[in-house]
Amino acid sequence: MDWFLLLQTVSAIVLSVIGVLGLIFRKRLGKRKLCLLCLVLLVGIGYNGYRIYDCLWWKRHLAMEAELQFVGDQKIRPEDYPEDFEEICNVVEKHYKLAKRKGIALETLREECRQEVLRAKNNTEYVRVLQKYFAALKNLHSFPMYAPYQAPASAEWRCDSLYVTGSLLALPVRAGDRILSIDGKEASVWRDSMMQYVSASTDKARYKSTASWVFSSYTDSIRRLGLSRGDSVLFVDVPLSRDGKKQVQLHHEVGDQKRQKRDAATHEKKEIRKGKSNLEMLALHDFEESTLTRFLLQFCKARDSRHIILDLTDNTGGWVADAELIAALFLEKPYQGKHLIEPLPQAYKGELYVMINSGTCSAAEYLASILKESGRAVLIGEETAGDFGTMVLTFRTAHGTYFRLGAELPQLTSGGNPTEGVGLVPDDPVKEHFSEPFRETIRRRTIVLILNQVIQKKKKELFLQNT
Repeated sequence: MDWFLLLQTVSAIVLSVIGVLGLIFRKRLGKRKLCLLCLVLLVGIGYNGYRIYDCLWWKRHLAMEAELQFVGDQKIRPEDYPEDFEEICNVVEKHYKLAKRKGIALETLREECRQEVLRAKNNTEYVRVLQKYFAALKNLHSFPMYAPYQAPASAEWRCDSLYVTGSLLALPVRAGDRILSIDGKEASVWRDSMMQYVSASTDKARYKSTASWVFSSYTDSIRRLGLSRGDSVLFVDVPLSRDGKKQVQLHHEVGDQKRQKRDAATHEKKEIRKGKSNLEMLALHDFEESTLTRFLLQFCKARDSRHIILDLTDNTGGWVADAELIAALFLEKPYQGKHLIEPLPQAYKGELYVMINSGTCSAAEYLASILKESGRAVLIGEETAGDFGTMVLTFRTAHGTYFRLGAELPQLTSGGNPTEGVGLVPDDPVKEHFSEPFRETIRRRTIVLILNQVIQKKKKELFLQNT
């Protein structure tokens, strides 16, 4: 139940009880005192409701947990699509304050999509219209919420070509395969058609994000791919399953456990040598609670090293408080972000390098901006997604459609830079290379940069010694 409605219901009950007691003891109170008491209570309840309603409304939609369902499982009939869509549009037009800034005519968009909604014959067609509607809002945090069919594999665009970057289990695709076609469409043609369904704030981020939908879909359970592998051209079917996402998460958990054991062994060797490490690499690919716990453990082992590389590539973000906690581990002086961030006593004092790309967004982008504006880190890679400054709310329609919306206008950073619609520009831009994953290209460039700085420092020291 809505907390505001609950509060008003309780207030009404209290008022009713007081009213009944007033009637019972009306002779003692008198009519004037009784009427005055009821009037004061009514005004008090009305004022209190008006004062706290906004706060309760925001808290409700900030904390709402979506019951993710597959498209085919949603209990909604075709005749209900127009009503469901109108409810969504009413919420968006009331709360999406970025529309004017982005030059989006919401009424026109509603009318254009309404015609497609009326033609939709099943949930698959209806959800595709919803994807198109939310993509037109040009905001990464605004999208319909459904459970995806997924395969445990990944892909990315390099030099305008699409490559498989990872493949788990017994899938017929391999890392390094070049994807020539998807569901009968040439890869670039498929990308151009898919861009109208992808939520993102910038065209570059939208273009890059299409790769994440090669092995994921709200509506399709299979992908037919044409591949180039060495001198061969293959055509394969890749199943997208309901538990594909769980398979990916399980793989990451197993990989994290292996990395933890490897890091522990490495740490033991360092303890034996009692030396100071020259370089440590810390990866932060999301802001899940388990990921943050592992990151903090890794940080404690790495904070005495001379150089740290913080990998934020493809980090889709999370809570702002988590980003500020990580920032406090690296800052040298207080930083006024969304809140005042004070450096922790155990904060890292060495050289910091942050890897970013177009998949770095939301709270991860906020973290990168803090480290850049404070002068604490060198950013290496490519421009970020440009979407980390809006309040994200979750809504549910009467027919059970969940969606998220980037509501409210974003604020500027402490440096006066916009936090929405403009990506962070790296200090050292890196170009894609078709022969290896872009993350590896960025990592290699970062290590080369560190080595060059170390060499220059050594040369300077030798020069001073000789003079």
